Amino acid sequence: MKNKRFKKLLAVGLLIGIMSVFTISYGETTNLISVWVQNNIKFEFNGVEKNFPDEYKVLTYKGITYVPMNYICQNLDAKLDWEESTNMVRITTERQNEIEKIIEENEKVAKTYEKLPIMKLKDNILINISSISIDSNETSVYLKIENKGKIPVQLIQKECKIISDGKAYAFNKKDNKYNMNWYEDIREDKNIADRIILPKVPNNKDMTLYLKILKNNIDQEIEEVEFNIKAIDSSK
Repeated sequence: MKNKRFKKLLAVGLLIGIMSVFTISYGETTNLISVWVQNNIKFEFNGVEKNFPDEYKVLTYKGITYVPMNYICQNLDAKLDWEESTNMVRITTERQNEIEKIIEENEKVAKTYEKLPIMKLKDNILINISSISIDSNETSVYLKIENKGKIPVQLIQKECKIISDGKAYAFNKKDNKYNMNWYEDIREDKNIADRIILPKVPNNKDMTLYLKILKNNIDQEIEEVEFNIKAIDSSK
C-alpha cells in the first residue's frame, strides 16, 4: 500500500511541507528519507515563464532537485504514462514524433534509387542483385555473392528484408522458405548465385533491400549491405 501511495506522489507531485520525512518501499526494502520542499521556484518553457500551481511541490534530496513529472509533461505537450507491471515511466512527445517523420522523409529524398541489376563491393564481398520477381504471395530476390577475401562469408537469410513505402517486409520463417544453399560458406574466390524469398512487396514502389552477411571466423562480424532499387512493375 505504501508503495502504491509513493507512485501516486511521484506521478502527480502532491508533496506538502517545508521539510518532510517519507517512508519509501521498494519491494521488501524500506528506507526513511528527509527531503526539503523548495518554495518560490519558477519555471520557463521555451522562453515563456509559467505559473507553478500550489498543488505541486519541488523537492531537494541530497543536492538533487526533483520536479513533478506531470507538470513538466503538461507544459511540454508530452504524454505521461505509468506502467505498473514493469515499473516503467513512459514519456512521449508529439514533437518527437514530428521529428522522426521529418527524418524519415529526408532519408527518402536523399536516397538515389537505381534500376536493376545493381552491384556493390563491401569489405571484399561482391554482391550483384540481378533481378526481383513479385508474384501473388512472395518476392524473389535473385543475387550472386562472391567472396574476394580470405574470411569465409555467409548470407543470413532470416535477417534479410525490404522496406517499401515505409513498411518492412522481413523474412518470415512461417511463410518464406529457407534456401539451403545460403547455409554454405562462401570461401575465397568462390560464389553462390541463387535467390532469397521475402513477403510480397507492393508493385510500382521504390524499395530498399537490406542484406546481412556473416564473416564466419572467430570474430563473427556482420556486414549490412543496402540496395536502393527503383520500382519494379511485376505486371510486365
